[in-house]
Parts: sequence; structure tokens; C-alpha cells
Amino acid sequence: MTNGLFIVATAILSVELFSIGLVSRFLEKRSTWIGFLKVCIPFVSSSIILILGLLLGTIMGGLFSATRHWYAATLLFMLSIKLFYDAKKLTQAKRSINPLDTKGLLLLAAFAGINTFFVGISFGLAKLSFPISFFGILVLFLGTISGFFWGIFAKRLFLKQFDWVAAFVFLVIALFLVFKF
Repeated sequence: MTNGLFIVATAILSVELFSIGLVSRFLEKRSTWIGFLKVCIPFVSSSIILILGLLLGTIMGGLFSATRHWYAATLLFMLSIKLFYDAKKLTQAKRSINPLDTKGLLLLAAFAGINTFFVGISFGLAKLSFPISFFGILVLFLGTISGFFWGIFAKRLFLKQFDWVAAFVFLVIALFLVFKF
């Protein structure tokens, strides 16, 4: 069950990478390999942060193995509260960041990395097997690449508030972790 919840969590994280790729490609005047590689920066940083979070969560889980699922659920609950806050307060700030600018792209990658780190630690605490983590990285990659290529055909951007949905899903995952154990 933890493996399925992890795939759902990385699918939610990949939507943020999808939107970065979509907006970056939509705003470009022409498609270049440099633009494609710039869109891959948030994917690579999120993947590294996810693996580091999983490792840290696994190490921390060894310190308090009896209550590790409670800590995992608490971190996911905190992530959902953070996403509710982001949806309420930071939405306009995120929209004003230009993803074509390298600094703006790195800032958006940092925003995505914070959420990814929470998920990585939480599922490391929940004893996720490491082979499953590569499926999570694949989901992140597919989200990034599909956003980039979707931006080629987009005539207008329809970016809705996804933070509310993501916060609710992470809250449900936290409840599943609590009631599973």
C-alpha cells in the first residue's frame, strides 16, 4: 500500500513540474535544445532531492522505528498545510516568476524541491523500498517532459489552482499512513 501511495504522491509532485515545463515551452518563441535542457533542471533537482529525502527518512526511521509511521504522517500533514498556505498566499508570487530566466527557473525548482523533500523523508520513514523510488523518478520525468511538449500545442494557458488539490491529496495520504499502522 505504501508503494501505491508513493506513486500517487510523485504524480502530484509531477504536476508542478508539468506546469513549469508547460509555461516554459509556451513562453519560448522557438523550440531549442537549450530550452529543453533548462526544463530538465527542475526534474533533475527534484529527483536528487527525492533520493536524498528517502535516504534521510530511512536513516531517521532507524532511530525511532516504533513510531516512524506517525512521523511520516505528520510530515505529510505539514506538507498539506504548507500547500494550503501556498495556495492562499504564494500563488500570485509564483505566477510572477519568469521560467525562461535562469534565476526564475531555479526558484521554481527550489519551490518544487521543498515539496519533494517532504515526500522523500515521509516515505523513507514509511519504509519505502528503493526500487520503487525509481518509478517515482520516472513519474517526475514524464510530468516534466509531457509539460514541455504539451506547451508546443497550447494556444492559451489554463493553469488552475492545483495547490488546493495537492494539499488535499497529501492530507488523505497522511490519513492512510496513520490508519494503516
